Order: sequence, then C-alpha cells, then structure tokens
Amino acid sequence: MAKYFCTEAGWRAADDMMQIRGGRGYESWSSLVERDDRPMAVERTQRDARVSRILEGTSEIMQLIHCP
Repeated sequence: MAKYFCTEAGWRAADDMMQIRGGRGYESWSSLVERDDRPMAVERTQRDARVSRILEGTSEIMQLIHCP
C-alpha cells in the first residue's frame, strides 16, 4: 500500500510541476542553463516518476491486489 501511495503521489506531483512550468518543463537541465534560465529538473523528474509506476509492478495491478 505504501509503495502504491508514494508512486501515485510522486506521479501527481511531477505532473503538476510540469503543468506549472509549461513548455519549459520539457527542456533539459543543460538547455535551460544555456538560455540563462533557472534550471529545474522537471523533465527528468516526470520521466523517473513514470518509470516507477511501471517497473516495480504496475499501479493498476497493485490497485487490484491491495486496494478493495
């Protein structure tokens, strides 16, 4: 249950952060530094959050097993 909760909460936080940053959220750290913009690791955070929903057992399967 804890893994499912943390995975989903992390994904929601990363998705919200991407929405707030808009198009700049899709830029890499180095691209933002080159443009003299404040770098934030949004694209990497969202990519890693997405992978964590898949690798250790998909969230859909964990929901079927652990959540009534």
